[in-house]
Amino acid sequence: MTSSYIGGCEHVRIKAQAEPIDNHVCHCNVCKGVTGQQSTHVAFFKHSDLTVDHPEK
Repeated sequence: MTSSYIGGCEHVRIKAQAEPIDNHVCHCNVCKGVTGQQSTHVAFFKHSDLTVDHPEK
């Protein structure tokens, strides 16, 4: 049974019904630069598994 995953920001909400293809804690320089943290949790989904409420944004 798959769960519903919801994310995004206040302007664009993203939803996935499928499981992520990758899910881990990352500490690479790209993630550090984006988040400003030493590590962050990331989850990757197939593009076709995502729905977006405002795709024009």
